[in-house]
Amino acid sequence: MKKIYLLSIFILLSVIHVTSQSSCDIDKLVYVKKNIATLSTRQIEHFLLCINSNCFNNIEYSEYCNEIIFLLLEMRTECILQIIEQNPNISIKDIKTMIENPIDDEIDFMKIYLSIKNIGKYKYASEEILKSLAIAKSKYAH
Repeated sequence: MKKIYLLSIFILLSVIHVTSQSSCDIDKLVYVKKNIATLSTRQIEHFLLCINSNCFNNIEYSEYCNEIIFLLLEMRTECILQIIEQNPNISIKDIKTMIENPIDDEIDFMKIYLSIKNIGKYKYASEEILKSLAIAKSKYAH
Protein backbone atom coordinates (compact mmCIF):
# COMPACT_ATOMS: atom_id res chain seq x y z
CA MET A 1 0.00 0.00 0.00
CA LYS A 2 2.82 2.38 0.86
CA LYS A 3 4.46 1.70 -2.52
CA ILE A 4 1.24 2.53 -4.36
CA TYR A 5 0.88 5.75 -2.37
CA LEU A 6 4.45 6.81 -3.13
CA LEU A 7 4.06 5.90 -6.79
CA SER A 8 0.88 7.99 -6.95
CA ILE A 9 2.67 11.00 -5.47
CA PHE A 10 5.55 10.58 -7.91
CA ILE A 11 3.19 10.41 -10.90
CA LEU A 12 1.26 13.47 -9.68
CA LEU A 13 4.45 15.49 -9.24
CA SER A 14 5.65 14.41 -12.69
CA VAL A 15 2.40 15.53 -14.30
CA ILE A 16 2.56 18.89 -12.51
CA HIS A 17 6.17 19.37 -13.63
CA VAL A 18 5.41 18.51 -17.27
CA THR A 19 2.33 20.75 -17.26
CA SER A 20 4.21 23.74 -15.89
CA GLN A 21 7.10 23.16 -18.29
CA SER A 22 4.82 22.91 -21.33
CA SER A 23 2.98 26.11 -20.41
CA CYS A 24 6.31 27.99 -20.57
CA ASP A 25 7.06 26.88 -24.12
CA ILE A 26 9.25 29.41 -25.95
CA ASP A 27 8.31 27.91 -29.33
CA LYS A 28 4.71 28.98 -28.79
CA LEU A 29 5.85 32.54 -28.16
CA VAL A 30 8.04 32.53 -31.27
CA TYR A 31 5.00 31.51 -33.31
CA VAL A 32 2.83 34.22 -31.71
CA LYS A 33 5.39 36.95 -32.36
CA LYS A 34 6.06 35.81 -35.92
CA ASN A 35 2.33 35.80 -36.74
CA ILE A 36 1.20 38.63 -34.48
CA ALA A 37 -0.60 40.60 -37.20
CA THR A 38 -2.70 37.65 -38.33
CA LEU A 39 -3.46 35.83 -35.08
CA SER A 40 -7.04 34.78 -34.55
CA THR A 41 -8.91 35.78 -31.41
CA ARG A 42 -8.59 32.19 -30.21
CA GLN A 43 -4.80 32.24 -30.69
CA ILE A 44 -4.53 35.49 -28.73
CA GLU A 45 -6.71 34.02 -26.02
CA HIS A 46 -4.45 30.95 -25.87
CA PHE A 47 -1.42 33.23 -25.51
CA LEU A 48 -3.07 35.15 -22.66
CA LEU A 49 -3.94 31.89 -20.93
CA CYS A 50 -0.24 30.95 -21.04
CA ILE A 51 0.78 34.02 -19.05
CA ASN A 52 1.19 32.78 -15.52
CA SER A 53 3.50 33.32 -12.60
CA ASN A 54 4.87 29.78 -12.94
CA CYS A 55 6.84 31.02 -15.94
CA PHE A 56 8.11 34.29 -14.44
CA ASN A 57 11.34 32.68 -13.25
CA ASN A 58 12.12 31.65 -16.85
CA ILE A 59 13.88 34.85 -17.97
CA GLU A 60 13.79 34.15 -21.70
CA TYR A 61 10.11 33.25 -21.59
CA SER A 62 9.24 36.29 -19.47
CA GLU A 63 11.09 38.72 -21.72
CA TYR A 64 9.51 37.30 -24.86
CA CYS A 65 6.08 37.32 -23.26
CA ASN A 66 6.55 40.91 -22.10
CA GLU A 67 7.49 42.04 -25.58
CA ILE A 68 4.48 40.27 -27.11
CA ILE A 69 1.94 41.61 -24.63
CA PHE A 70 2.94 45.18 -25.47
CA LEU A 71 2.87 44.48 -29.21
CA LEU A 72 -0.62 43.03 -28.85
CA LEU A 73 -1.75 46.00 -26.76
CA GLU A 74 -0.59 48.29 -29.56
CA MET A 75 -1.84 46.26 -32.51
CA ARG A 76 -4.87 44.34 -31.18
CA THR A 77 -6.07 46.47 -28.28
CA GLU A 78 -9.78 45.76 -28.51
CA CYS A 79 -9.24 42.04 -28.95
CA ILE A 80 -7.05 41.88 -25.83
CA LEU A 81 -9.57 43.83 -23.75
CA GLN A 82 -12.48 41.73 -24.96
CA ILE A 83 -10.72 38.46 -24.16
CA ILE A 84 -9.68 39.61 -20.69
CA GLU A 85 -13.20 40.84 -19.99
CA GLN A 86 -14.91 37.66 -21.17
CA ASN A 87 -12.61 34.85 -20.04
CA PRO A 88 -12.45 34.34 -16.27
CA ASN A 89 -9.65 31.77 -16.69
CA ILE A 90 -7.19 34.43 -17.78
CA SER A 91 -4.99 35.65 -14.95
CA ILE A 92 -5.42 39.42 -15.04
CA LYS A 93 -3.07 39.57 -12.04
CA ASP A 94 -0.24 37.93 -14.00
CA ILE A 95 -0.92 40.03 -17.09
CA LYS A 96 -0.82 43.18 -14.94
CA THR A 97 2.48 42.06 -13.42
CA MET A 98 3.87 41.63 -16.91
CA ILE A 99 2.67 45.09 -18.02
CA GLU A 100 3.88 46.79 -14.85
CA ASN A 101 7.41 45.52 -15.49
CA PRO A 102 8.22 46.42 -19.09
CA ILE A 103 11.59 45.35 -20.46
CA ASP A 104 11.63 47.84 -23.32
CA ASP A 105 12.07 51.54 -22.64
CA GLU A 106 10.83 52.40 -26.14
CA ILE A 107 7.21 51.42 -25.49
CA ASP A 108 4.74 54.08 -26.59
CA PHE A 109 2.61 54.11 -23.44
CA MET A 110 0.56 57.08 -24.64
CA LYS A 111 -0.40 55.31 -27.87
CA ILE A 112 -1.63 52.27 -25.93
CA TYR A 113 -3.37 54.47 -23.36
CA LEU A 114 -5.24 56.45 -26.04
CA SER A 115 -6.13 53.30 -27.92
CA ILE A 116 -7.73 51.81 -24.80
CA LYS A 117 -9.56 55.05 -23.95
CA ASN A 118 -10.87 55.39 -27.54
CA ILE A 119 -12.40 51.91 -27.48
CA GLY A 120 -14.68 52.87 -24.62
CA LYS A 121 -15.81 49.29 -23.91
CA TYR A 122 -14.71 46.51 -21.60
CA LYS A 123 -14.62 48.70 -18.50
CA TYR A 124 -13.05 46.22 -16.08
CA ALA A 125 -10.24 45.14 -18.42
CA SER A 126 -9.62 48.71 -19.55
CA GLU A 127 -9.34 50.07 -16.02
CA GLU A 128 -6.99 47.29 -14.90
CA ILE A 129 -4.71 47.64 -17.92
CA LEU A 130 -4.68 51.44 -17.67
CA LYS A 131 -3.63 51.25 -14.00
CA SER A 132 -0.80 48.87 -14.93
CA LEU A 133 0.29 51.09 -17.81
CA ALA A 134 0.53 54.05 -15.42
CA ILE A 135 2.77 52.02 -13.12
CA ALA A 136 4.91 50.91 -16.06
CA LYS A 137 5.20 54.46 -17.41
CA SER A 138 6.27 55.76 -14.01
CA LYS A 139 9.24 53.40 -14.12
CA TYR A 140 10.50 55.19 -17.22
CA ALA A 141 9.73 58.77 -16.13
CA HIS A 142 12.74 60.98 -16.65
